[in-house]
Amino acid sequence: MRFLNGGFGALLQDLHGADASHLRRPEVGEALRHAWLQARLLVIRGLDLSPDDFAAISRHFGPLGPVPAGRDHAKLGPGGCILRIGNIRDHTGNLISQPSSTKEDVLAQDGSCQYRPAERLPVWHTDGTFKEKPDAGTALYCHRAPPEGGATCFADAASAWDGLPFSQQERLLKLECLCSLTHHDAKIKKRNPDYPMLTEEERKRNPPRRVPLALKHPETGRHAIYGINSSTCCVLEHDQEVDHERLENLELNGEEDDSVSILQDLLVHATAPTYTVPLLQFRFSPRLLENHSLRKVQTSPFPSRSKISFPIDMCTFNCEVCWQWQPGDLAICDTRSTMHCATSYNQQKYTREMWRTTIQA
Repeated sequence: MRFLNGGFGALLQDLHGADASHLRRPEVGEALRHAWLQARLLVIRGLDLSPDDFAAISRHFGPLGPVPAGRDHAKLGPGGCILRIGNIRDHTGNLISQPSSTKEDVLAQDGSCQYRPAERLPVWHTDGTFKEKPDAGTALYCHRAPPEGGATCFADAASAWDGLPFSQQERLLKLECLCSLTHHDAKIKKRNPDYPMLTEEERKRNPPRRVPLALKHPETGRHAIYGINSSTCCVLEHDQEVDHERLENLELNGEEDDSVSILQDLLVHATAPTYTVPLLQFRFSPRLLENHSLRKVQTSPFPSRSKISFPIDMCTFNCEVCWQWQPGDLAICDTRSTMHCATSYNQQKYTREMWRTTIQA
């Protein structure tokens, strides 16, 4: 197991013949979950999973939640617990996946994934902030990948919180984000017309939610920057109310209140290279590795009763670690302590199919 940026993000690869049946075993799942809580992001490379395998491995981390409202056309797997994301269509040409949220080239010219306030890109977010109870995580499995583009970048929102001045932390602890799934879909539809919108009935079942801007993790006890999502339409004090007519306008038109600007400075901080692991469109770069030594860690978090051998290396980088999505890559992020962003790919030329499960607390 190799840490990708200091203590953030753990990569498992070269699993010595381990297949899905091994990874579905409870004792292996317990060890994977331990590593996930420690690293906040766990990536496993070189798998060959069916939808049933993916759902079973996802359940190691917690019970699986439903696919978000308005995405019934993109469900697959046991009980429809998996959301298919990408540009997949059936034989009649109908979209059977949730389209990617952006068609724009969101990364800077130098490949940096740090947030740029002037352009409001990349679109960094935490999944599911519009829900009544925070989810525990998101699992992503790459079924088909384009040869270039379609990357995902992850940020360590817990360490980013720790890096804020105490006075700023005190201020942020008093704030809440108002998150609306209706607002989320209206905003993204402006960038991608294929994106689905909620029906009026679905909207009633998914009212706006107030969530903390700083979330305390229920298992680790660490605070993290939270509530940043395309669903966030305004930022409020704990006891501050929002006018109903104003909220209606924010939801249906996909517009943000001026108060959301406080999140932009936070994003610049939280997505600096110190806190990020971008999965870019190229493989590991020797140039990135040449100045950083690996040291062997003698103890493994995986129980000895497991027949799978996981060699463990730790990298103490303060830089970005880069690789492309490949079919068979599995990434599980703890959404209570991370953020991520998608990047674009040529949707007319290439096919991309990602599977996603939502892990409940």
